[in-house]
Amino acid sequence: NAFSPNKDSYNPTYFPRGNGYHVQKLTIYNRWGEEVYQLDMNASGWDGTYRGEAAPEGVYFYSCSYELMEMGLSVRHHSNGIIHLVR
Repeated sequence: NAFSPNKDSYNPTYFPRGNGYHVQKLTIYNRWGEEVYQLDMNASGWDGTYRGEAAPEGVYFYSCSYELMEMGLSVRHHSNGIIHLVR
């Protein structure tokens, strides 16, 4: 769970990806618990900025709600974890 938004076009945004699930909401917090990013269903991911400026390198926390197809049914799930922003 690391990404590197340093303008080299390699891994420039953070967005959870995988087969069979659809992200509904993603919220990212800094180490003081301040919300730095919120993704809705139509966004493409966090680009490592906060209030229009580059967020500092370090560890961030995420909270993610997503839908997963299970036995033909769409089931909602929730996950929390950490992201490493590397510059």
